[in-house]
Amino acid sequence: MNFVLIVAALATAMNPLRLAAVSPNDRLERRRATLQALSAILFVSLGLAWWSSPIIGSIDVSSSSATIAAGLALAVIGARDTVVKPPEFEPTGGRIGVAFIPMFFPTLFNPAVAIMSIAAGAERGVWVALIAVTTATVLVALGAEAASLKSARPRRHWARLVASAVGLSCVVAGALVATHGVMSI
Repeated sequence: MNFVLIVAALATAMNPLRLAAVSPNDRLERRRATLQALSAILFVSLGLAWWSSPIIGSIDVSSSSATIAAGLALAVIGARDTVVKPPEFEPTGGRIGVAFIPMFFPTLFNPAVAIMSIAAGAERGVWVALIAVTTATVLVALGAEAASLKSARPRRHWARLVASAVGLSCVVAGALVATHGVMSI
């Protein structure tokens, strides 16, 4: 699995359009919550990549099997993002609550991101996974910020169409990741 595929798979699994859909409308609050949610996903993904070898060893699977599982999880999450419309923002209590419940989980941290972080850490090493997760997180932050601009908010039907296109890209990335896992057996 090459670096570009890891970044593309992680960025499409996190789907910046879905992140923008659940983010607050106030610009300062949105940026603060997005930064908190992306920091949390970066921390958790790096932790999973760091512990990938013990995790895979404890369940007695190979890194190829983990890669195939990551590809299947990416395909399922991508199919969901293609068909299901992005959720609407619903205010919850407190600034921290917004960053973690609708933004971090389940929008950013989903099974595909978790398994992909483990597979990338096991196959390519912790440092490659670290750089890939960081790059994907920055891309998601930029995409979510662009989708949250005032000029983009009134065009909800275009946001749904682009979110579906990102979901379809996640399905393609999942197929490529699963194929790589099968070919490496």
